[in-house]
Amino acid sequence: MRVIDDRVDEDFLTLTTEHRDAGRDEARRAIVDWLDQSTVFGAAAGPLHPDGVAALADTAGRSDLGTWPWHALAGALLSDVEEREMRSWVDFLDYCAGATVAPAAIFIYLLAARYDPAGGYRYDLPRAARDYAKDLAVYCYIVHILRDLGKDAGQSPRLITIPTEILVTAGLTRAGLSIALAEKSPAIGVLAELLISKAEPFKAAGHAALREVGGHLGMVERLALNGLIAVYDRLFDRAGKDALAVALNGPAMEEMLRRDLLRPADVD
Repeated sequence: MRVIDDRVDEDFLTLTTEHRDAGRDEARRAIVDWLDQSTVFGAAAGPLHPDGVAALADTAGRSDLGTWPWHALAGALLSDVEEREMRSWVDFLDYCAGATVAPAAIFIYLLAARYDPAGGYRYDLPRAARDYAKDLAVYCYIVHILRDLGKDAGQSPRLITIPTEILVTAGLTRAGLSIALAEKSPAIGVLAELLISKAEPFKAAGHAALREVGGHLGMVERLALNGLIAVYDRLFDRAGKDALAVALNGPAMEEMLRRDLLRPADVD
């Protein structure tokens, strides 16, 4: 998923208008080939290395995960390549179903699945992985947007996956966001407040799902999941206190938070 996401974000969306128009069909073909590689393990010529395709065939291909996550991500990436405008919050949530809920559901599946040599990988939690993942994924994605706001705005307005209605309410435009950040405009704080208010219910519901799914996971798997969400929680808290600092230095802040969380406790 990272391979095709980078192919779209880094290799296509950052191009000039002229080069995007010329390369749009090729970008679409790359997504179709990737989907073929990821679901039927075909298309020898595609974004994934043949060894990766073989590994997927041996794992996802021998599981009860299904193919829906790959199709969902492909749909979100096709909307990026076709440059469909994200106008409303409903558009944003529709996009999240592929862009963030799908990979998050795979992560939950990986933590919970058990291997049977005869039948492959099987998932037997009370609720589907997608149900446990959906609210956590949207919450973390909003934090991700705040974290990478400066970096994405500097690369291309097309990397800003914030609904137009939210930007307009904050007094901003997609194209003008990088200037607003450089000028440290108060509108960035307004934008952060709007996104934080949108994230709050997903955070609450996501943490409830986190507690529920944690009761079904092993200790190592539970620690991995809780540790990941703890980083997002801390970034979210920082954004509430100083949104501009997170927008301008989010990736560096996240790296420091990860180091702090992974630092061994002092032993007497």
